[in-house]
Amino acid sequence: MNVKVSSIKSSGVYAHELDCVISVDDKCFAFEMKSGHFDDYLMLYNTRKELHFVPDRYLLLSTNLEEEAASTLQYFYEFYITGMRGFKSRLVEMLDKAFTN
Repeated sequence: MNVKVSSIKSSGVYAHELDCVISVDDKCFAFEMKSGHFDDYLMLYNTRKELHFVPDRYLLLSTNLEEEAASTLQYFYEFYITGMRGFKSRLVEMLDKAFTN
């Protein structure tokens, strides 16, 4: 499910497209999935900031990304970033953190 979001500044034009957005109770989660070569993490960081997503509820799955690189990127861009190997553990970590605090 793609979610397209318009901006007040961009009348009639979609400013953002998110791969998946879910809401549980009062918590909203956004997910981005990228395959192949992807390196525009700043764009996703800015999207998260502009849409006011809580950093701990925004996750990027990049299929070609190794976990060591994902951890480093996650530190700098302040949202969950993972490759295929770490996806399940990052997703569980994100959900546990959201519902135990």
